[in-house]
This record gives sequence, C-alpha cells and structure tokens, in this order.
Amino acid sequence: MGSLLVQCPACGNRVAFRKPTCVGGNGCGIDLTRAKGKIFVVRWRNLDGQSRQKKIGPSRIAAEEYLRQIESQLALNTYIDRQKDRNQQVTLKELFRWFLNEPDVRELDSFKLLKTLTKSLSKRLSVNKPVSSLSTAILEDYKSKRLQDESPVYPGRKITPRTVQEELHCLRNAINRAVMSGFMSSNPIQRWPVIKVHNVRDRILSDSEWARLQKALPKWLWRIVFVAYHTGMRQNELMRMRWIQVDLKKGFVRLKAEDTKTEKNRIVRLIPEVVGVLRQAPRSMRSQQVFLSATGKPLQRWTSYVNRVWMEALEQADIQNFRFHDLRHTFVTRAMRAGNPAYLVMKQVGHRTESMLKRYHLIDESDLLQLAFPSGSSVGIGQSPQ
Repeated sequence: MGSLLVQCPACGNRVAFRKPTCVGGNGCGIDLTRAKGKIFVVRWRNLDGQSRQKKIGPSRIAAEEYLRQIESQLALNTYIDRQKDRNQQVTLKELFRWFLNEPDVRELDSFKLLKTLTKSLSKRLSVNKPVSSLSTAILEDYKSKRLQDESPVYPGRKITPRTVQEELHCLRNAINRAVMSGFMSSNPIQRWPVIKVHNVRDRILSDSEWARLQKALPKWLWRIVFVAYHTGMRQNELMRMRWIQVDLKKGFVRLKAEDTKTEKNRIVRLIPEVVGVLRQAPRSMRSQQVFLSATGKPLQRWTSYVNRVWMEALEQADIQNFRFHDLRHTFVTRAMRAGNPAYLVMKQVGHRTESMLKRYHLIDESDLLQLAFPSGSSVGIGQSPQ
C-alpha cells in the first residue's frame, strides 16, 4: 500500500529505495546506498486513492516505522487524512515561506528571481487566505489586471506578458512542490490561465545609433556595452566575468559551465579592439571582477542603478525600443552578414541549435539587396514574361 523513497542529496530527485542509483533529470548517477545527506520519504495512498508523501529524515528505521503505522491505519480503516485538513489551512503566505526555505529551491540559480516573483504575487493576491480558495477565475483576473500595470523598469510601458507568465509559473511550481512533498494534499487550480508570449525580438542597432550610444555612455558602462557589442556575450556572463577567465595575450574569454546559461563550457573570441579596451580598464585590488562602477567598486550584477544609467544613455542618444539583450541580436546579425559560417557564430554566442541562431539573425532590406538570382532565368528583374 505504501513505499519507501530516497531523495537524492545532489539533485533532489526521489527514487524507490530498492533502486541504488539516482536517475534524476541531470543524470547525476549517485549511489544512494552510500550517499551522505540523503533523506527518506514515505509515499502512500489515502482511502480515496489520493497520493500522499512525507519527508521523514536521514533515518531509514524511522521511515520504515512511519510506513508501518500508515499501512496499519489504512488496513484497520482508522486512517485520518491530516494532510487533507492541513490543505484547508495553508495560506499563500505560508506556502511561499515554505517554498523559499526548501533546500533544493535555495540552491537554484534562479532563487533571487523566485523571491522577486513571490513578492509580486503576494502584493496582488490575498496572502492570508487559504491556498485552497484560489481558483482559475481569480488567476484570470490577476492576469488581466497585472498586464495593465506600468513597468518599473521601462517608463511608459506595460508589464510584459512574459513577466506575468513567470509569476504564474512560480505559483504553480510552489503548489506542485507542496503537493509532492506532502505540505499540501492537492492543487486547487484545475485550469491555469494561458498567456501568449511573443519572445522574438526584431531590433538591432544601426551604425549611426551605435555611434550616438557610445558618446552618451559614461566610461565605466561604455566598457561593458562595448564588449557586449563586439562579443555577443550575455548580460550575466559579462557582469560575472573575472580576470582569471580572460586571456588577453591570446584574445579569449574562457567560460566554465557554471558561468553560462546552457551550463556548458564556452570560449569567446575577443577582437583586438576589445583586448585594447580591457587592457586599459581599471582593476580592483580586492576583487577579480572585470567591470567596476564609476567609484571603482566591483560590479557583479546588473543593478537598478546600472539600468537607470543605461536607460538615461538611450534617451540621450535618442534610441527607442532597445534593450541590452538586443546587443546580442546585433552581434549575431553583423557576424552573419560578414560571411561567418553559422557553426562559428553559434560557438561564439553559445547557441545550441541553428533554429535559435535564426531567431537572432535578423534579415532586412540591406540583406535582400545581396540576394543572387540563378543565371539563365527566363525572367529577369524588371521584366515581364511574354
């Protein structure tokens, strides 16, 4: 009626105790019979056939004893579904607190983002009401009103559908984890709102815009933007870049798997102009960070202050509808127009597939003017068929 599971200390995956090796999504392959830090979990079904789970701890004996008690209660029909009662009492505030304190959640690279998303959700939902009071209608109303909110980052714009989608995904993730761990008994949402997100950007810098932007940027921020424009590196890769990764002699930046979005090692080529900029960049005596602020402090992330200076520079340069990530689009488009083979551009920017590269390589009229027509065609440009 019940089963004993082991939670992998490396990836959080739960497998049956009889299976000695973890086969989690990241394929860690840890031998769970000898692994330190593993947690035993008991799984069973209540009298209604609903799945239940409970974390016991590192003791196998305690877990087996708890499982025996549950199986005995089910067999004698004396089982009380306390989790079902608990589900009526868990508030949204308690759910978020529990979710953000989960060890495997705290270890995620996106943990800071999750904290921001739960904070946004808490401002607009009744956090002191039970999670069971949530419904599809409430979340649809949340979606509609949230899409009308002003963007705190881009004045004059609305919150993007992607932001609302991430907030609802965070809520869904928290509830699903709570149900899987036994903190809650069921998910009250039968149907989640659908949000259409248009992810494809079609904005690159023209040569004249690039010239104006360089003049508008302060020197410390100009270095970051200059390197982004000429390498196609992601914002986080740049802000976390350390001198130990930079080979100015050979002209490369060597990124380890933990430094990239794709979690794969990557080598980034630096043109001589970028090498020259980095050679002249000031360095901190107390930090390995490549980029420093106006006061010489190491910059490790794209802060609200950095973003404000960036937005002011765009306004001064009279550049509309442009984001920092569009520098990556600009690099890919320029690199492809220069005749570089697709596989080299993919290696430089860290794209895994050509379909992703095509999303970043934007085609406009200047590209079409280079289109060559096959010789011997019976109909030439400007001619009509007889």
